[in-house]
Amino acid sequence: MKLLHTADWHLGQILRGYGRAEEQREAMAQVVGIAGEEQADVMVVAGDVFDTGNPPVEAQELYFETLVQLRRQCPRMEIVVVAGNHDAAGRLEAPREVLRFVDVHVVGNVKWKNGQMETAGRLVKVSNREGVRVGSVLAVSYPTARCLPAMNDEDGERRLPRMVARLYQEMAERTRGEWEPWPLVVTGHLHVRGGEESPGAERGILIGGEDAAPVTVFPPEAAYVALGHLHKAQRMDGERLQYSGSLIPLSATEAGYEHGVTVVEIAGRTVVSRRRVLRRGTGFFRIPERGFLPWGEVEGALAGLGGGMPFAQVKLRREGLPVGYREELDAMAERAGVRLVEVKLEETERGKSAGFGERVTELQPGELFRRAFFDKHGKEPEERHRKVFERVKEEVEA
Repeated sequence: MKLLHTADWHLGQILRGYGRAEEQREAMAQVVGIAGEEQADVMVVAGDVFDTGNPPVEAQELYFETLVQLRRQCPRMEIVVVAGNHDAAGRLEAPREVLRFVDVHVVGNVKWKNGQMETAGRLVKVSNREGVRVGSVLAVSYPTARCLPAMNDEDGERRLPRMVARLYQEMAERTRGEWEPWPLVVTGHLHVRGGEESPGAERGILIGGEDAAPVTVFPPEAAYVALGHLHKAQRMDGERLQYSGSLIPLSATEAGYEHGVTVVEIAGRTVVSRRRVLRRGTGFFRIPERGFLPWGEVEGALAGLGGGMPFAQVKLRREGLPVGYREELDAMAERAGVRLVEVKLEETERGKSAGFGERVTELQPGELFRRAFFDKHGKEPEERHRKVFERVKEEVEA
């Protein structure tokens, strides 16, 4: 089975007030081109198709245009799309019956009825170009509180990884007759313990305060686990678990990543993978790459970035900063044709970096709740508080 693994498109993202539509359109065109070259049996989009639950029309148009282009390039390739924590699962899943006619399988939240997990539409059978069955994909979206099975509170917060493990175990068992004896690919949109985060770009998303799940939550029978959520491409458990990463830098901390997609070939339990790196049409720079820049060198550094309206994060020394430096810095960036997305000052005496210009719209809801709770009560929210917040958040999103 040949698999094209991608995730974290975040279509419609706005970074510090700047839209990313042109970059994303270029990235999606490259993904379509790679798909045409590789002619994989199946493509998996492991969550966070959109950046928000209510994406702009332009982002939705790009999504559907990309699906059409993928189908034209790869007439026989199955396409599996799962909802991530940034997606409104119900909205993403709404056109699933129409998309199924062209072998695009869109999967939202896990549903339960009378205590029984509903698995219809989650097991996608994969055949090669000759029509021979070569494997299956078990599509599992971001595990919200309502997706998880009920369990006794015998281990406190540690029950959450067990709930996620049981979700995967039960789904694998209920569909075993459909995927055995062929190789099984499982999807996941969550932070797996040991995965490297992009500082400031991703938040812990498991409910109840758990930041990450162990690799053991996934069925041992799975030959490959296609992961989304972390924006840096990385391997875990050998080549068996992998994050394909985002397609473009979604924050300043991701400027140095190699963004792209992962091509995976599976024969029985043997997995061989390789990266297809995307060209970056718009520059994204950290100035300087290490340390902090003296004020007198800032204008020259910005002017040296070249054209194309690149993005830049600037890290400044405190010594010698003029009063009103931020206004001067904005003017320098405008003259140089640079989009300034973040300014950081040299570490304070307390050892913490001082950021500048953080906006409410750039924070995840859970982080906003944590800060508001701390401001009001002078302490971090407990598990019971996070539970209530997650329930309310899911009701609002629904």
